[in-house]
Amino acid sequence: MKTPILVSFFILLHSFLYAQQSIVPQKKNYTSYRISNPPKIDGILDDDAWQTNMIATNFTQTIPHNGRKASQKTEVKICYDDDAIYVGAMLFDDNPSGIKHDLGERDSEDDDINSDLFIIELNPHNDNQLLYAFKLSASNVQIDEKVTYSNWDKTWDAIWYSNVTISENGWSAEIKIPFSSLRIPKAENQVWGMHLYRCIKRNEEWVSWNYVNQKEESTVHQAGLLSGISDINPPLRLSFMPYVSFSETHNGNTNNWDSEFKGGMDLKLGLSKSHTLDMILVPDFGQVQSDDEILNLSSVETYYDEKRAFFTEGSELFGKANVFYSRRIGTTPIKYSDVYSNLDENEIVSENPDETQIMNATKISGRNKKGLAIGFLNAITANTNASIKDTISGDSRKFKTQGLTNYNVMVIDKSLKNTNTISFINTNYYETDSDIVSDVFGTDFTFTNKPNSHAIFGKAAMSYVDEGEISLGYYYNLSFNKIKGNFRYALTHKIIDDEYNPNYLGYLDNNNKIVNSFVFEYNIYEPFGHILSMYNNITFSNNYLYNPTKFASFEIDAQSTILFKSNWKTSLYIGGTPVNKYDYNEPRVEGKKFMEPTAAYTGFNIQTDQRRALSISVAADYWGTFEQNKMASNLSLSPLFRINSKMKLELTSAVTFLKNGYTYVGNTSDSDIYFGRYDAKYITNTLEFSHLFNEYISLSLRSRHYWAPINYKQFYLLNEDGTMNNDIPNDIAYNDINYNVFNIDFVFNWQFAPGSYLSLIWKNGISNYSNEIDHNYFGNLNNTWKSNQTNQLAIKLIYYLDWNRLF
Repeated sequence: MKTPILVSFFILLHSFLYAQQSIVPQKKNYTSYRISNPPKIDGILDDDAWQTNMIATNFTQTIPHNGRKASQKTEVKICYDDDAIYVGAMLFDDNPSGIKHDLGERDSEDDDINSDLFIIELNPHNDNQLLYAFKLSASNVQIDEKVTYSNWDKTWDAIWYSNVTISENGWSAEIKIPFSSLRIPKAENQVWGMHLYRCIKRNEEWVSWNYVNQKEESTVHQAGLLSGISDINPPLRLSFMPYVSFSETHNGNTNNWDSEFKGGMDLKLGLSKSHTLDMILVPDFGQVQSDDEILNLSSVETYYDEKRAFFTEGSELFGKANVFYSRRIGTTPIKYSDVYSNLDENEIVSENPDETQIMNATKISGRNKKGLAIGFLNAITANTNASIKDTISGDSRKFKTQGLTNYNVMVIDKSLKNTNTISFINTNYYETDSDIVSDVFGTDFTFTNKPNSHAIFGKAAMSYVDEGEISLGYYYNLSFNKIKGNFRYALTHKIIDDEYNPNYLGYLDNNNKIVNSFVFEYNIYEPFGHILSMYNNITFSNNYLYNPTKFASFEIDAQSTILFKSNWKTSLYIGGTPVNKYDYNEPRVEGKKFMEPTAAYTGFNIQTDQRRALSISVAADYWGTFEQNKMASNLSLSPLFRINSKMKLELTSAVTFLKNGYTYVGNTSDSDIYFGRYDAKYITNTLEFSHLFNEYISLSLRSRHYWAPINYKQFYLLNEDGTMNNDIPNDIAYNDINYNVFNIDFVFNWQFAPGSYLSLIWKNGISNYSNEIDHNYFGNLNNTWKSNQTNQLAIKLIYYLDWNRLF
């Protein structure tokens, strides 16, 4: 098994080293100029600062016709003083009435906001590693993000100023980006990397100042140059974001009202021109959107995305080697369930917090002029206790579900020539009461050849876990890729041994596996006929159990995604497992396996033009086995209605039908493992409404109902070969499941000053688990609404204080 992999890597390594260099267009260079009187940021380019002949112009298309002259003229001027960099853009348009300028929420996705855009992306270190992107819509909606080789981090928020004006000649934009919002090197004369983009929404035309080759994997290394910035003395980067919040929460289970008044602060301090200290004291994440909870019958823990801004910012550093999962901080206490097995007679659990309280968190990150980046994160959660009440005497006692816990992450990342990088990361977890210690040491690297046509990506880590007994484990993932041109490929080899465990401060679905995959891509970037672009790939995946080495699965998957000139988009896919598949985790007992017969699947999704007042997304797929009559079908429908330029409404309905599914239900010993055959349907309805009063005041409503009824048909004993045996004791039976989740998130948000917000939040949550199924959807929904629920009403004020504006 290993010999073909090594031979393939040597062959591909040869092509990596000897790939012919392609002709790279010379990068454009714009020379910025110093000013003494900053322009008024009103969107009108009549200030003295703009009276110069230094103009960035001659933009070319990136989409749809890569390299062709832009259909509309664009002129940009850039100047600076000791405080900030200023950008003035005139975006000419011969049809100004056609300029799209719908409102949208801050940090909207490009496709979600129906508006023309102007974008400046800056890399002060000019190291081909990171761009700070500042996007401005024709309706003055701000979008900012960090752009790395393969990541667009919208959770990064900067304080910057902007304004726009639509006129008979097109629209103009003025932007002020304080140096305090950037991390700049310490150098007398500076040369930055810079992209300038424009999106003409009605044509879905994207244009750039410096030529960007769509056939290359990344745009970070394709940036032009911004020079002329010299002798700047940026002010002290120090800001405070104190907050106060008040909430009233009604718990339907206890019928109690709880009032809570909280206060805390977020502090940012520039330790140097390149490094920043972030601190939060007694944070409040009450305004974060509720998780989309699901019923999980598998052996794999449900993964939920991080939505807390403090932890999402800096993902380009702290995400190295895939060993850090920030949701572990402030998560469910490790002994949350143990309290119920420690009750004495006549005792009940009166309170059991499902989250640990974060006392404080500190983060240091930045990159110096030599390309060395350092990231440090530390967080501490307080003791967490459940309350147990004696129903006879009325006495109460505490049960500690988690002691004081320290979380620590340290990252070092070095950028090399081209887009090459190498990183080292360590995560550490220590819980004081149980003396549990977990350490994970990882590395992450990217090596590309000079023409940036081929790359080797690698990740590896070792874990050390002391839970009374010490276990050591490791994993590595190597991938050789062709990353440029119409034809691309990726060969990946991954091993995770049976002792590797990063899960105290990371996330891993399952260890003990070997994964080999080969992906072929053929993409068409230039329009032809009615087609704008097309992306095609086929994947071969071969998986094994690591210890002992046993075959697990072989899968083939093919997919084609087409974007039409009408802005409709469709994807078609087909695949299957042509030989029996073996799951070594589902039995929940080491040495056992569950056999899945050969299967095939196919599906499609279609998305209509989202620039229209009404657009629809439709998706459907089917999966079925060639034996045992197992099948699953999915259908989802999502109409989006743009009521006007300020309001939109979207409904997403998805249903999955599963027939003759098999899942682990229990075991009486390591040899007697029981599975259940069941029918199920999973129905999710999500309603989202937003009203933007202007670019500073918004109202959003999100409601979601998830329903999962599980109806067991028969129970089996698991055979040694992974098949089912229906010769089981008559008393083996397990209850059906009826699971409902209903959430409402209502947020009224007012940005009354840059970085300052007043928010009114209402949250409603219902989670209902029973063994009685009402197969009528509306009858079930009515029963769900009658269940105990939690309602929270909160008001929160965040005020941004900048040291330089105060003094």
